[in-house]
Amino acid sequence: MPARIFYDGRESWDETVKGLVRWRGIVAGTFSSIIIPTLLIFFSTTGSPWWTDSLTWETAKDAMLNGAIISLAIGSICFFGLLYLRKRTIRSLNVKYLSHQISHKVRDWHIRLNKNPDDVSLSGALNDTCNTLQDLFKELIPQKDIQVITRIISEKDGELYYTTVSRTEGLSPSRAKTSEPISANSGLASYLRDRSGGKGAIICYDIDKSIQLNILTNTQNHKNYPQEIKNLMAVGLNAWDGTDENMLGILFITSKNINVFGPKHIDCLGGAADIIAGLVSSIIIKKGNMSE
Repeated sequence: MPARIFYDGRESWDETVKGLVRWRGIVAGTFSSIIIPTLLIFFSTTGSPWWTDSLTWETAKDAMLNGAIISLAIGSICFFGLLYLRKRTIRSLNVKYLSHQISHKVRDWHIRLNKNPDDVSLSGALNDTCNTLQDLFKELIPQKDIQVITRIISEKDGELYYTTVSRTEGLSPSRAKTSEPISANSGLASYLRDRSGGKGAIICYDIDKSIQLNILTNTQNHKNYPQEIKNLMAVGLNAWDGTDENMLGILFITSKNINVFGPKHIDCLGGAADIIAGLVSSIIIKKGNMSE
């Protein structure tokens, strides 16, 4: 075939490592790793072909036992190695696919915004995009409770605040009733805006100690639902606000488990934040406000 069209990179699954990470490849590889060493060990241990008279039952029995033990060990290593490779291959393909889907969704929201701005809301766009971001981090960090929250800049009485606009469904729905804006001049917002110029990301390994050090704000929702967020990463959404570069929002990735996030997750978070920040900027400029 001289050319072929692809819609999903996960289609490469059938061609990965020449099929060894598919189940039939794992079975074939494991079977080969058992049979071939068994025969080699059998012949090398007996020291002669099976059809010669020098081969006795005792010699053959010892050779077969040794071959079986070693071959089973090699086969087990091969089986679990290929199983691990299969898992990593699927995970890698899913991560790439979901990373693309974030860009794909943002592109679609840009199209909708340009076609009919009244059909687009900031909360709707962020909810849709952040659900995909949640799926991405669940793939990166399996078996962990991952949630995504976005706060967007707003103004009240001449003061700047960051107000929660979207959160994924794993968090309590009652949070919306007691959600509070956080000041741009204190806590995490100030830390990101002033100390790092809006650049970089922060990982809070201990929420309570971060509150004591004024890195995080002790909101009512934290008091009401202390078990929902035990570990978090946060990064600024930096983009053009219509007149200047600004930190238009804050993107949070949270977990109810401890010691979930690390430096290896920062680039993925930062890449997603830059893509989402562009969408936030377009909606704010197009719709002419920062408080929707």
